Amino acid sequence: MRKENKIARYWLDNLTRTKFKEVLKELKLKPWQRELVILRHIHGFDNYRISIEMNMCKKKICTELNKIYDRTYKRYAKK
Repeated sequence: MRKENKIARYWLDNLTRTKFKEVLKELKLKPWQRELVILRHIHGFDNYRISIEMNMCKKKICTELNKIYDRTYKRYAKK
């Protein structure tokens, strides 16, 4: 995982629930992407468990999380 993605992931993990929901709205994620982030950061599921819950392949989960982390880093965590 790239350094920027680790920073974004850490940043998301340390938000309050209220701020977390605000960030998800501001990132303009699709509903399934929002669910993906919630499963990862609120419920603590790993990528394998998320792929089962959402009926997607694990590779797609990894790719989408990296895209979301890139967006998050560029918009918030980099500051």
